[in-house]
Amino acid sequence: MAVPETVAALIISQEHGPRYLLAQRTGSLETNRWGPPGGHIRLHEPPNAAVQREIWEETGLWIPETDLTSLGKGKQYFTVNEQAFLLYGFAILHNPPMGQPSRRDSHHKDWSWIPASEVTDPNFPLCLSAVALLHAYRFYLAHQRRISEDLCQLNFMPNLTARRLTP
Repeated sequence: MAVPETVAALIISQEHGPRYLLAQRTGSLETNRWGPPGGHIRLHEPPNAAVQREIWEETGLWIPETDLTSLGKGKQYFTVNEQAFLLYGFAILHNPPMGQPSRRDSHHKDWSWIPASEVTDPNFPLCLSAVALLHAYRFYLAHQRRISEDLCQLNFMPNLTARRLTP
């Protein structure tokens, strides 16, 4: 049996400190956990087109392809309740003229901008795709040297190293 391929996008706002666009999931494997926009890739759909579609369907925001930053050269594997998934992760720096998100599906409660300090707290109920994206984004930033390693570890995502990729 083929492992489902999925996409997810970490949408980041620097307004009022780093914040992430997340919503509580409903009616899914990770009900009541907070997660980013994302979902399954359709047959023959490129990952970048899939993440654009998922963001549009779930939030009403259209993200130009040029605003997508791929997090890594491959896919990440993770398991939820014994169901395996492949994840293509993307990061997007939110541009306020992009507009504000609105709930457009029944799989999420309203979207919220959650401060990084809350999201990276080990007790914050993140879904596994969000944890995977945060780890990938931290690695991406450190690798690209866009911020210093000290800022990455101490200020931007202070408690992320305590998170695990298991529920």
